[in-house]
Amino acid sequence: VLGIAKTSGLIFLFILLVGFLFSPAKEWIRSTIDRLFLVDKRQIAQILQELSRKTASAIRLPDLTQIVLKDLPKSFRLEKTVFIILDNNDDILFPESPQSCFLSWPPKEIINEMRTCKQPLVCQEKRYRFALQKELDALSASGFHLVIGLQSGRQMNGLILTSLKIGNRMLTRREVNAFLTLSNQISVAL
Repeated sequence: VLGIAKTSGLIFLFILLVGFLFSPAKEWIRSTIDRLFLVDKRQIAQILQELSRKTASAIRLPDLTQIVLKDLPKSFRLEKTVFIILDNNDDILFPESPQSCFLSWPPKEIINEMRTCKQPLVCQEKRYRFALQKELDALSASGFHLVIGLQSGRQMNGLILTSLKIGNRMLTRREVNAFLTLSNQISVAL
């Protein structure tokens, strides 16, 4: 009887020791994977600071398009990003052929919604009125996930369309907030 109690005690101590040893190891493995494949919380602040600095110093349109089309997708590991600049009549100024992104141009419902709603539109959500949902479904079919408006007051300056992250991962709340901050700065730069 005494041997069984001693063995049970040793097993309990062994399990407790394994729990203490594997918990830090599990946390180290998780943080390493996050660092290698995902955008870390600290990285978001660094990315935001770097892209904000670049945006503030972008004087020419090619510099600004470089930030949105090259630096932004690379920093957040996005599959693709489209940058659309509009004039006062919602006609396109940049790029010259947006038809590859939309079934119909201009996407009047998306532009009108972005004027009143300060939040990004998520293409896969099925909670919008029919005409708006139709335009968002067309974007979703083209591989886009998020629509971010670039506006100053009631003037719509443009849109940024983003895909999911590489590996079909959704953007986190922090990443979306960083996008909103950058979109305000890009709108001011326009």
